[in-house]
Amino acid sequence: MAKKERIVIKRDDGLLDIDTELDSALSALETTNRKIDELLQAIEEEGSSVGKGAEMDENGEIVESAQPSPADHESAASTQA
Repeated sequence: MAKKERIVIKRDDGLLDIDTELDSALSALETTNRKIDELLQAIEEEGSSVGKGAEMDENGEIVESAQPSPADHESAASTQA
């Protein structure tokens, strides 16, 4: 039968420092992810209120696009016939 060796695990202060830094980084990442989620939800809500045929300018303001509506296409097709 093999003789068992005793293994001693030493916790170094360096490991505690690394663990603290990792916890801090993870907390910052979670906060950033939460902010991104809130921003994406706000954009989705604003985008759904914009609807088709509208656009957002460089300041994030809703502006009407210059695209013709389907009714404009129908009236143009009937005048050509």
